[in-house]
Amino acid sequence: MIQDLKYLWWQLKDDARHHPFVRLVAMRWFQLMAVCLPAGSAASVNASLKACALASTEADMRCSAAPIQRLLETAAGRETLLRLRCGLMHEEFVVRNPGLSRTIVLKAPGPDGERGVIVTHFEYNWRRMVKGIDDFATFTGDYDVIYTTSWSPPNYGALAMLLAVTPEEIMVQPNHRSDMSLVKAFHPRVSATRCIVSEWLLPECSQPKEWNERDIDLLYVANWAPFKRHREFFAVLKKLPKELRVICVGQPDGGHTLQKVQAIKASMGVPQDIEFRERLPIDEVALLQARAKVAVLFSRREGANIAAAEALMAGALLAMREDAHVGARAYVNAQTGALFSVHNAAEVLKGLLERGGQMNPRGWAEVHLDSRMTIKGLNEQLRDWSAQRGLPWLTDLAVPFWRPYQKFACDEDRQRLLTEYGRLHERYPSVFLGDLIDTGHQ
Repeated sequence: MIQDLKYLWWQLKDDARHHPFVRLVAMRWFQLMAVCLPAGSAASVNASLKACALASTEADMRCSAAPIQRLLETAAGRETLLRLRCGLMHEEFVVRNPGLSRTIVLKAPGPDGERGVIVTHFEYNWRRMVKGIDDFATFTGDYDVIYTTSWSPPNYGALAMLLAVTPEEIMVQPNHRSDMSLVKAFHPRVSATRCIVSEWLLPECSQPKEWNERDIDLLYVANWAPFKRHREFFAVLKKLPKELRVICVGQPDGGHTLQKVQAIKASMGVPQDIEFRERLPIDEVALLQARAKVAVLFSRREGANIAAAEALMAGALLAMREDAHVGARAYVNAQTGALFSVHNAAEVLKGLLERGGQMNPRGWAEVHLDSRMTIKGLNEQLRDWSAQRGLPWLTDLAVPFWRPYQKFACDEDRQRLLTEYGRLHERYPSVFLGDLIDTGHQ
């Protein structure tokens, strides 16, 4: 009874925090603070950034970002933004580890000003570039960098930092389709890719089993942090048959450990004998996804959730909250899975387990999530973007895929770009480390 009351109280607080009206009121408050506080002060900039993170329309974003846009108009304002470093995280981590990770070079610069293309993932790598490359404006005149975000909403403080150090246009790869228009409204020099980060998979990386050969009923791949909402998952499991085979795969996140998740499970009296797996290599996770009937996700807000896309490519159905602000939610349809509410989740999961053999998540994923299809669209977009800026585009990009971060899909591309990695290391040795081509996907 006490545990049920605790769960109800947690649910009420959580519902209030995510309610659209609460978020709207909070955004208006931060918009007001941003203009009432002294212009250029840390308090004003932070309020503006918080308002941007809560914006859900282009009009709201333009209003929220106005104080930052005004600072970006002058050299003094740009210096202020760089000095304040508002919204930036991981500064100590960047100082200790200045070399890039999770970064891939997809194209070398060519003749007549043709730019190379680099994709770097997560805002701490953006900061590494800015902090470690003294001639950043020159660097961004040689390379178009695609800055991949880590969350939705993106870190607008990191985006403001980039705008302050280069006069070039900036290309962002978001985690959610709604962010595409919002980052453009944040500043006119920002563009967004038409693809999101979870659309870079190769079908041959998974070997899906037939439905009747799948021996895992429910699979949850998620770290152990509270935003993954294992507590809610456990509450749903109490309404499902105890004989279901359920596996939770995860890893620690900060101070959030497997032991804490297991303690929550024990306190709630979950009837299933859940199998917990921790820190599995990506290939072992793929094998579990290929054996799973349904992959579940209970997050209300995060990034794209690439594990959800990988589950579809492995032939598992995908079940998610209907109110989830997660990039992979766009992939749920009649062929791939179902959406649920907190009230009908058990019934939805039962239905998927009963009729899942009639659905085709793998077939849908092969058409929509294959890297070789995604790269065609990105090449076309970057070719048009180059033409708009009066720049040549003669060479298309190498094909990357996620495993667990982006790496080359074929060894020919890797060998062709090996020399360019060497040039970058020679030019910026503390940022582009000598082994980046081998470690950038880790």
